[in-house]
Parts: sequence; structure tokens; C-alpha cells
Amino acid sequence: MPKDGRYRTKFYSGSGHSVTAITGLVLLQHVAQVHEGMEYEQYNDALLSAEKYEADYLFFQRILHSEDRVTEWSAKPDKVQVKITVVDVKAEKRVSATTIDGSSGLATFGGDHPQDLLPEPVTKYVGALFKQ
Repeated sequence: MPKDGRYRTKFYSGSGHSVTAITGLVLLQHVAQVHEGMEYEQYNDALLSAEKYEADYLFFQRILHSEDRVTEWSAKPDKVQVKITVVDVKAEKRVSATTIDGSSGLATFGGDHPQDLLPEPVTKYVGALFKQ
């Protein structure tokens, strides 16, 4: 699970969990089982956890940028940038990595959060991995 996103001094509590849940749901369309991290772990610790669960792959995620704006009033879009690194656990080798960017439109109806911008690009990325 990545650390919660933040913009300058504002932290977005629960955003790391949301990113993990989105990726997990997308992965379940392609695999039989997904183990989601329950708290933030640094890369080496996450790799050890994946080994413990006898996972084939680790999807290590990091929220690089997050802005939750009141778009209706400010005319500034919500933004999110997440890096996903896919690691072959047994070989301890990176097999893929990408940075996903999302930005909302200016005509939102409120209640949106940066992580709500992720399902479509994460679905595209994971789908491409399984077509290889």
C-alpha cells in the first residue's frame, strides 16, 4: 500500500488504501487471488511480504502527486500521479513499470477525489500486461 497522497502540506487520508483497492479490483479480472497490503511498507519490506504470501508478482505503488481541488469553484482540476512497479518476486526483478496520470474535467459535481481518476488508466495498463 502506498503512503497517502499529499499536496504541499495537505494530506489525503485513506488515499493509499483507495489506490491499493482500485489496483486489486482490476487485477482480480485477470488472476485468481490478490493479497493487498494493509499498511505502507517500503520496497524491501513489501518484497518480503510478497515472498511470505508466495506471490508471483508484487505491484509496488507510490502516489507521486495528488491534488484534491474544489473544481467547481476554483476551475482547477483534481490531479493524481501514481507509479506502479511490477516485480517478479522469485527473481526479485522488475518486469514492468509505469507512471499513471489522471486529471479531472472542470465540470465536476463535487465529491470526486484524485484516486477516482485511476480506474480507467490502471485497467488499461494491467490489461496490456496480460496481453503480452
